[in-house]
Amino acid sequence: MLGARRWQRFIRLAVPAALPRTLVSLRLSIVGAVAGAMLAQWVMGTNGLGYRLIVAQASFRTAEAWACSVVSIALSVVLYSLMSALCRLTSERFE
Repeated sequence: MLGARRWQRFIRLAVPAALPRTLVSLRLSIVGAVAGAMLAQWVMGTNGLGYRLIVAQASFRTAEAWACSVVSIALSVVLYSLMSALCRLTSERFE
């Protein structure tokens, strides 16, 4: 890297060093993103799991409310697991 330009140093050194930590931050924030999306749907009253949850609660349809909750939990677990696998692969490759 002695004769490399600034852009080459960035691509070959900085990006690979930062990638594992960036993916860890994505892994940690993905559960909050699902919860935040549901909260926004709940407050705004648009289509989605949050909206279905509030409608089910207002109509006393507990089975539908539980189904919405289970789907959101399953979505969070699946996305977290995918990001964990991706984090493991990049940490093995770049660290």
